[in-house]
Amino acid sequence: MVLPPVSPRPARDAARENAGLTSPVIERPRTGPQVKPGRGDAPSVGQDFPAGARDPDGGASKPRVEAGTGRNPRWASPTGGALPSNLGPVTPPAPPSFPADGGRWHGIDLAKLAQAESRTDDFAIGLNGERGRYQMTRGALSDVNDARKRRKEPGIRFSSLTNSTVSATATREFIQILVRRIRAAGYEPTPNAIVCAWNDGVGDARRYGFDIRKAPRETRRLAQSQ
Repeated sequence: MVLPPVSPRPARDAARENAGLTSPVIERPRTGPQVKPGRGDAPSVGQDFPAGARDPDGGASKPRVEAGTGRNPRWASPTGGALPSNLGPVTPPAPPSFPADGGRWHGIDLAKLAQAESRTDDFAIGLNGERGRYQMTRGALSDVNDARKRRKEPGIRFSSLTNSTVSATATREFIQILVRRIRAAGYEPTPNAIVCAWNDGVGDARRYGFDIRKAPRETRRLAQSQ
């Protein structure tokens, strides 16, 4: 009987046999994460450990990092606590949207207010230097910017009141300031009271009790436009 040719043994196997080790080494491919049998605390696939800690299989383990982010998702605390410094800027919520004509604010129709003040002329300049369709004064805008500074928001330039959107934003914020001042004076901030404070100032309007019937004629005309 003719035996098939025997392929030559690798040199490593021949060296082991010469050393008295008759069983050749069988190499098995490593196909995935190796977990030692019998270790109940061995990590599951994808588990990570804090940096510098010893994992159950021995050796220091590095925390798993999301690709392209440089952060460990397990350490992002949803309930507060210290977070890594590389989380990036937080996107603020979008500001509320208003109609192009300003809409209504605390009962004041801004479109009618603009019509009465300037006939909706964005480039109107009043006798005392008022600017824009709502004829806002420098003093009123200064109050708006003081409130914005406390909120750490950028200020509004007086020259930008010729922009209808900017002017409407400043007007709404000033009306909000008037509402707080009227309440602080002990009066209800009704639309008529707001018109009195808008046209005459809180100090003068307080002298006649924010009563539109006692207000100057120009202020009564402005209230009737609403």
